[in-house]
Amino acid sequence: MRISPMLISLAILATSCGGATTPTSPSPQPTPSVSPTPSPAPDPNSSATQHLSGTIVDDDTRGPLEGVQIMAWVGLDVRNVVTDANGFYDIPSMKRGELKMRLTRDGYSPFDITTLLWDEEKVINTSLRRICARPDLPRNVSAAVSGNTVSFTWSSVPDAVEYRLVVSRRNNPEVVHNITTTGLSHEWTGAPSGDYEAKVQARNASCGWGGNVTPVPITVP
Repeated sequence: MRISPMLISLAILATSCGGATTPTSPSPQPTPSVSPTPSPAPDPNSSATQHLSGTIVDDDTRGPLEGVQIMAWVGLDVRNVVTDANGFYDIPSMKRGELKMRLTRDGYSPFDITTLLWDEEKVINTSLRRICARPDLPRNVSAAVSGNTVSFTWSSVPDAVEYRLVVSRRNNPEVVHNITTTGLSHEWTGAPSGDYEAKVQARNASCGWGGNVTPVPITVP
């Protein structure tokens, strides 16, 4: 069948006059998440070094511990140091990586530490716990005042190797007289007038000085 050209034109015109379609916007694409960059792990073959230091104290008194033996190592880099009178130790140029430390001292439980050395400076402070018995407190402490002389006496303590006498102003931490002796008496001559407190402690060889003591009041006219 032959289609008239006029019919074809009418069909095209009808199509073009139909409702225009609304264009659709493309769906938004999700933003990809960014994973944080992990910190680099220490390279055991790195030549970088670190400064390591710290202070060791008594777990009970919180006082500094002198003479603590410290062995510290990272791989084959091994160091041995001893704490000073302030409980302080210092290890310069320690190799970086996984650090292991072992702390030992007579009368205390050994203590082990494992941590990571990665920064340029690292401070490790810790404490050691006693395993020994501290000496008893000296008993029968007395102070006899005669003019400007104060005579102190006290009883002996088993296993004590020496005694420490400390005199301070009453209600004031200022120490005005202090001695260490192996005897059981002491004379403080030329004592200035005032109100004081005296404390006597004992020390044994294995555990050190005993704990706090009750002060003895003194008045020098």
